[in-house]
Amino acid sequence: MSPTDDVTVSPAEMDALMNSIQEGSETHTREPQDGALRDIVRYDLVGARSSVGRGQLPTLDIVNEKLADLLSDMLVRLTGEQARASAKATEAVKFVESMGTMPTPACLQLVELVGLRGTGVLSLDPALLFHIIDLLLGGKPGSSKIDASEILARRGMTAVERRLFARVSARIGEELTRAWDGVATFGIRPLRVETDPKHIAIFEASEMVVDMQFEVEVAGVQGQIHLIVPQAALRPVEKKLASGLLDTGTDEAPSWRKPLTKVMRNVTLQCTAELGRTYITVRELISLKEGDVIRLDRDPENPITLYLEGSPKLTGHPTLQHGNIAVEVVSVVRQKMTEPQQAQHAQQAHQAPEPDLVDDEENDNE
Repeated sequence: MSPTDDVTVSPAEMDALMNSIQEGSETHTREPQDGALRDIVRYDLVGARSSVGRGQLPTLDIVNEKLADLLSDMLVRLTGEQARASAKATEAVKFVESMGTMPTPACLQLVELVGLRGTGVLSLDPALLFHIIDLLLGGKPGSSKIDASEILARRGMTAVERRLFARVSARIGEELTRAWDGVATFGIRPLRVETDPKHIAIFEASEMVVDMQFEVEVAGVQGQIHLIVPQAALRPVEKKLASGLLDTGTDEAPSWRKPLTKVMRNVTLQCTAELGRTYITVRELISLKEGDVIRLDRDPENPITLYLEGSPKLTGHPTLQHGNIAVEVVSVVRQKMTEPQQAQHAQQAHQAPEPDLVDDEENDNE
């Protein structure tokens, strides 16, 4: 029967229909048969699913800014080219609306949310992804113009392109885990690739999702990266995301500590061995000649001090090593001198005995 067909409903049928509707309403009432009212639990089917809005989860904004910086560094290491990423809007929208903004064809990676329940979608702009793939395969920036949308519409993605897409997605997942450190254990694991948003049927059309957006540029090619996760997956950490406080843990950063330590081990330092100190006048200085002996304030048998960049760090004894003058280290100066100790050291140096200038008779005879 089509909607335009003439339908005749008798009065008896109408009464029966109205009675059934009324009976159905009464079966869902929370009023008991004794007439006593009970507490009614209110549930907002719309508002309860749209609590995540822009600015309402400040910690998530901080995490996304951190992730953008990590993505910039990762893309530079991955492609060997200049890259930058910036965090854009984080929106809570219906899944159908989120997919409606995606181009067709698209580059969509269905991912498992590691650490959080459920699945999500990682989307890369086709032009951006194919440019990254071209660089990974040895291409040069600006060497050729790639029409990614035309390629996807004509033949889809090859097996090699799918594997490289999964590789890029896995690298993004590693940086995502680092960015979320201190909030929750969160990462992504690639599952499958789709090029048609209609084939991503992992949520109901009305399911609320959180769309985290990033603007990315690699070697002059711009595009967007979207990470779409169900809002329900963020429920366990929603309080942390709304607090605005990010637990950074310790000050140590394992990601940069090792390379920084390696660089620091190769830093050149100036090492100075101090044999002793004394003071002389300008008159005595200009009268010095070869063979004169200047008496210092230190016994020849006492250890000498080694300074690294002007700070006392070691003590040792003068010696010879392979025909060169050297210092044999005997101890480490572990405590830095305090200001009173420095003043005392300066005073002792100032009170050093007056130098004796002993002329070498043989030199004088010459």
